[in-house]
Amino acid sequence: MAKQQRQMSKYQQQRIMRRRKKRVKRIMFFLKTAVILAVLYAVVFHTPLFKINSIKPVGNSHVEDKQIIMAADIKQGQNILKINRRNAVKEIKRIPYIDDVKIKYKFYGKVEIQVKEAENAVAVKSGKKFIYVDKNLKVLEIADKKGDLPVVEGFIVKKNKIGSKITIDESQKFDIILLYRKILIEKNIYKDTEKFLYDESGITLVMKDGIKIVCGTS
Repeated sequence: MAKQQRQMSKYQQQRIMRRRKKRVKRIMFFLKTAVILAVLYAVVFHTPLFKINSIKPVGNSHVEDKQIIMAADIKQGQNILKINRRNAVKEIKRIPYIDDVKIKYKFYGKVEIQVKEAENAVAVKSGKKFIYVDKNLKVLEIADKKGDLPVVEGFIVKKNKIGSKITIDESQKFDIILLYRKILIEKNIYKDTEKFLYDESGITLVMKDGIKIVCGTS
């Protein structure tokens, strides 16, 4: 009986030792992991390796570099991994002239903001102002002077907030003008167009050489 008790006691001691060894191994594993993570954190967030040295917008002609960088809220010296790229893209797209944005990370701490700008389609005359819109009728700019684009005259503008879609009367007739614009571009004569006039008789196309073409509205 005493011999059996000694054997059981020895067995229990062995079990306790094994458990202790496992516990020590587990603790050492967590300690090593914590040290590795701490080193990685220090390397990633506290060394110049991931710091931004330069920010360069590309593809922009109407929008200034400074405006794009400010909208992105990206700064030199900032850690690349701390940039909220989704939010930066969202804020840049709020700029009326911006259609699409991609943010690329380059070597040596370079950030490149690739933008695609909306293209002016026509200038709608409203009073003494010229409202520049893209092919989707988004208002890109309101100017005091006429540029090189053909001007659309004869429509009543109801809403012309920059960044929003223009609202006008006779919108179906305006769609016809956009259709004519597409045809003129395909025929490579849009650059020779001076203006589109809309009145009770329909749509009249005025060329830069003075020639007038009555197009109608159907």
